[in-house]
Amino acid sequence: MITELSQQDKVFAAALYGEPFGDLYPISRYIPVLEFDYSGTNISMSLTANKNLGIIWDWEDKKASYITASSTARTVSHTYPTSDTRRITIVEFLDFAAIKTPTSNALKKFDLTTGENASNFDFFRDCNEDLEYIRIIGGEDFLAQTFNFTDYDDLKELYLVNINNSSLIIEDCDSLRVAGTGRYARRPSKYDGTTTPIMPLVVDPGATPIRNWPNYPEKIKSFEYTQGGVSFRITDSPNVRQLILENVGLLSMSFSDLPNLHYLYLSSTDNYIVGALNNSMILDSKGGYLVDSICTLPSRNGDGQGTGIAVIRCINDEMTEFVPTPIGESQYTKIMSYAYNNWTVDFYSGFVN
Repeated sequence: MITELSQQDKVFAAALYGEPFGDLYPISRYIPVLEFDYSGTNISMSLTANKNLGIIWDWEDKKASYITASSTARTVSHTYPTSDTRRITIVEFLDFAAIKTPTSNALKKFDLTTGENASNFDFFRDCNEDLEYIRIIGGEDFLAQTFNFTDYDDLKELYLVNINNSSLIIEDCDSLRVAGTGRYARRPSKYDGTTTPIMPLVVDPGATPIRNWPNYPEKIKSFEYTQGGVSFRITDSPNVRQLILENVGLLSMSFSDLPNLHYLYLSSTDNYIVGALNNSMILDSKGGYLVDSICTLPSRNGDGQGTGIAVIRCINDEMTEFVPTPIGESQYTKIMSYAYNNWTVDFYSGFVN
């Protein structure tokens, strides 16, 4: 874990970069690569860096931390004396006399594990040339905000967890492979030729150090259905293979624009997409929104595509545990018949008509 610079580190850095102002160096030594507001008192994040990075905790008080390039994640943390809003800036920390450029490949992965009090993110799309992984874990008081990832050419994994009623737009992200509101990409190991059905399996081992198959749901809903509004949209990102929609407040979802999707994890309370009625006059329509959504999954009948897997889980109203998914008999039959497009639909926590 990296926190503040030690006195020895400051002496070394001063010899290398010139005398600092507090923990800060001349602005010419910095290329900003990511910024956000923070109003909490304790913050922690993990960063993977191709080059040396600085984390400016407080511009006014001249507080900063510095990490060296490393192929493994480095954890940095800071404690503020008060909960005033501050602008945190992550910068590429240039060598002495280095030429400042408009682009940077310094930041590779950004993992904000204490994001509840964070807002107004700027990911410097046009600057970052190698930012491939972003994860933000919010919480109960996470400020609803709009995340727009359009034309992020290098982004491969995106996880926005416990983000309340925030909106997410993903568009024209050609490198994106995994996205969603879960902490990482995961699926039951029974689909990988093993005999134990709930042993953890991470689709991308680099996603996170936490690898448990979720026995309990996320306690904070992400997204909120609004009549005529868009709380989640993903388009023109043809290489998305896994979509993790954990505890979402969506009523419907179209997957038709994801031709290479082969794994879907979807959970909600029964008044949203997993179990909601799409016709209040017909009791058997419970699960109708789920049927409409499942029927948009792309066909997996092409040569070498393999069977797609959709894991469906229902969450109780208190958001404390998974429960059987309520679904009308006719709706269940429709979903099961979707096997003709080479998809396996698994009601992992059971179902009840």
